[in-house]
Amino acid sequence: MAIVMKSVIEGEFTEEGFPCIPVGIGKRIVSCIIDTGFGGDIALPTEIATQLGVIPTSTVQIELADGNRQLMHVATELVRIGDVEFSAEVVIGVAEPLIGMGLLRHFKVILDARAGLVRLEPHEHTS
Repeated sequence: MAIVMKSVIEGEFTEEGFPCIPVGIGKRIVSCIIDTGFGGDIALPTEIATQLGVIPTSTVQIELADGNRQLMHVATELVRIGDVEFSAEVVIGVAEPLIGMGLLRHFKVILDARAGLVRLEPHEHTS
C-alpha cells in the first residue's frame, strides 16, 4: 500500500475535447487520455513504447471498444502520477496513450469540459 501526499494532478483537454493527464514513464512525461472504458492501467502506441524502452513480456487478448478481440503485447513498468509511483501493466499497440480505470481508481477524477478543468486528487491511501 502506498501512502499518498495530497498533491493535485492537473491535466487539460485536447483540441479534440479528450481529457488528458501527464504520466511519468521512465524519464519522460506522456500525456495520456483518460479512458473510463479501458479497465487496464496504461496503454501506449508501439512507437512511444519503443522510444521509452518498454519491453513486452507477454501477450494478452484484449477486447477493443468496437467489440473485436486482438492479441496485444504487455509489459510491466513503473509509472508516476503526481507524487505516486505505481507498478503498472502497459498494453502496447493502441492508437493513442491511454490511462484506464486500473490506475484511475486511486484518484478522485474531476472533469469540467466547460471550464477546461481536468484534475486528479489522490485518495489518502492507495494500493
